Amino acid sequence: MRFSFTASAGALASAALISAAAASAAAAMPKPGLWDVEGRTTGVELGGSSMPEAMTNMIKQRIMSRPAQSHQQCVTAEDLKSAPENLVKSSESACDYERFSLEGGTMDAVAVCNFPQGGSGRMEMSGSYTDDSYETTSVVTMDAGPMGRMTITAEATGTRVGDCD
Repeated sequence: MRFSFTASAGALASAALISAAAASAAAAMPKPGLWDVEGRTTGVELGGSSMPEAMTNMIKQRIMSRPAQSHQQCVTAEDLKSAPENLVKSSESACDYERFSLEGGTMDAVAVCNFPQGGSGRMEMSGSYTDDSYETTSVVTMDAGPMGRMTITAEATGTRVGDCD
């Protein structure tokens, strides 16, 4: 079973940032424009695996050795008015929020995500944002079949780099 969480983390963090305008009028508002987004895996834990320890260590090492994933995203004024659920559904993972809160530059979210490679997971995200940047930490917990329960931690950053073309 292969999970592409790092890119999903960046996409989820992007969606959370974009929805800030709709969620919180009191905090600094993200500006429309072109955003550089980068996400990377910072931790992997496997629990309850029926596989030999050498195999689980190899899986952890493989996940941790993946390079950071980055992309640019054009955020329009219309995007800033959209519901976060609509933005996340267009990412590579289909996620539904159980909780989503932005207040005073602080982000807090919980989502249940279905991954295109199969399986589902629960994501908890926290972070901070301004009008031209954000940082998030996400923890995804999922049942990974014979690998047992997998918990992946990822960090994502976003920086507004200018106007969209």
